[in-house]
Amino acid sequence: MALTVAAYWAYTRFQIGERPSLETRVDITSNLRWEDRGPAPDTCYVFFDIELRNQGKSSFDIEKVHIQAWRNDLPRPGAGVAQYINMDEFEHGQKVIDNSDPGLLAMHFAPGERAWRTFSWVFRAEPPGAYLFRIDSDAAHEGKMTHISARSWSQHICTTTEYSPIKRGTKLPARSRVPDVPAR
Repeated sequence: MALTVAAYWAYTRFQIGERPSLETRVDITSNLRWEDRGPAPDTCYVFFDIELRNQGKSSFDIEKVHIQAWRNDLPRPGAGVAQYINMDEFEHGQKVIDNSDPGLLAMHFAPGERAWRTFSWVFRAEPPGAYLFRIDSDAAHEGKMTHISARSWSQHICTTTEYSPIKRGTKLPARSRVPDVPAR
């Protein structure tokens, strides 16, 4: 009887305490940035930075990566003070990037290991729009796949000169409710 109780106690301690920590735990973050001057006039470099970290106690492998980006019209302000921006709706815009390559980030991650990758493109200047970048991947551990995803967005990627963001000190039209910020 004591052996049965001890076995039950050990099994439940493993199921409650240790087993969840052995699951695949991946932290993924993304950052979108750009440089205004590209290799030719009216172009810019766009960089999508990704950081992956194994936060679990088990190793895993990244087996496939899918990077997508969409361009959309800028969100229109609503009647109220604030309006929610649903990034899921940005995925219905014009697809500008669709890279699916198993070698983009394929690597093994030991517990505590982290890796950074930067994916780069040259964009042509466009009128302002909302750009959404998304990365999807699968982490494999003992035949089990865990889906991971991250996304970043911006409205100021490679805009044409006439549509550049407002600089500090620029006088805004009288109808605007944005206060004038003195130049420094």
